[in-house]
Amino acid sequence: MFAPEFHIMLEFDGLAQLDLAFGSVAARSGIVESLHHSVNSRVQDVSFALYRDFPDEQRVRGDEQF
Repeated sequence: MFAPEFHIMLEFDGLAQLDLAFGSVAARSGIVESLHHSVNSRVQDVSFALYRDFPDEQRVRGDEQF
């Protein structure tokens, strides 16, 4: 029996770390492809979302023109 839904959350220190992680799996060869197929073959009715912290740390406050 499989769980009806679950949430996987990946956190990165920045876009460079995300790019490095993506680069290591993008080739989809060897064990990565085997694991991808193993999980992907069991997934149904999936949806994806990309979230980020907001507002950004460098955002200047007080000058907004609404």
